[in-house]
Amino acid sequence: MKIQAKGKTAASRSLCLTFGEGDGVDPKYAKRETAAKPVCYKQKQLCKQAGRMVNLVLSEHVNRPLLNDLQVVSVVPEQDGRVLKINVAHAFVNLRVTDAEIIAELKQVQGLMRSALAHSVNRKQTPQLTFNYAGCLGEGAGHAD
Repeated sequence: MKIQAKGKTAASRSLCLTFGEGDGVDPKYAKRETAAKPVCYKQKQLCKQAGRMVNLVLSEHVNRPLLNDLQVVSVVPEQDGRVLKINVAHAFVNLRVTDAEIIAELKQVQGLMRSALAHSVNRKQTPQLTFNYAGCLGEGAGHAD
């Protein structure tokens, strides 16, 4: 019995026009494309709780004129929930301030918001908070750059 050498034989050439990179590789050994890791329900719940708590702190406990009428637009978990990116915006207010001024004010009350979040959320470690200012939400409202 004659042993055939591995490679391209006449029979295999008749089955396909060209040989590709993955030809002859068992599918279980082929590299799979990794999809983006979905956000689990605990992270979604944490984001909702953080959004509610930041809205509460901004509306009731902070007496700073630049932070009046700020609303949380969205909360996005980053680094597996260790950091929460909070997007805030003014609602129907025409302000003449820059984004940097708003972010500076938010950083000054960041500790108060994080401690309020720690009291309301039952977790080992309270996530860090980062802020992004999205501008004004209403029509005709804007801010100066």
